Amino acid sequence: MAVSIVLGGLKHCGKTTLGRRLADRLGLAFIDADDELLKDPRAAGCGSCRDLYRKIGEEGFRRLEAETLARLAETPHAGRVAALGGGAAGNPFVDPAVWQKLGRLIYLDLDPEAAYRRIEAAGLPPFLAEAPDPHAAFLARHREHDRRWRQHADLTVKIAAEESVETVSEKLENLVRNAVPATEKEERR
Repeated sequence: MAVSIVLGGLKHCGKTTLGRRLADRLGLAFIDADDELLKDPRAAGCGSCRDLYRKIGEEGFRRLEAETLARLAETPHAGRVAALGGGAAGNPFVDPAVWQKLGRLIYLDLDPEAAYRRIEAAGLPPFLAEAPDPHAAFLARHREHDRRWRQHADLTVKIAAEESVETVSEKLENLVRNAVPATEKEERR
């Protein structure tokens, strides 16, 4: 399989966990865009994307994310699985051509209430923690990001709150193995 698979979706929807499993099952390399962000010199001293966000602010973070995605899109590879950051689809600095160059984008559509519970359990990020009503702010952001992920996605995998990682992994692998080849999909656009 020479095509790259790119997983996108909300924060804590399972992009990294499922991406690692899918890459292993398909015999492909795995790359996490968040890890790539943290390799940038501007991330010095930051142990997480949350730390980086606090250090350089939202605009600085989004610009760095856009640069990172553009670099990943231009990096030669023989097929890989990549996990994007949860806010990437709403990043105004990402060149639209980058989405096509990254690979076949699969939107991991996790139930929004399940997503909020996961985010809350991990600690609210600054953009939610500072909101007067974090849950309402999350739902508003979810609606916007859901629309954008669907706009960019080639395929969507619906994830129910109660589905296990193993079940979703199998569903994802079957979808990838049986999906329309990239060249046919591109012709249908």
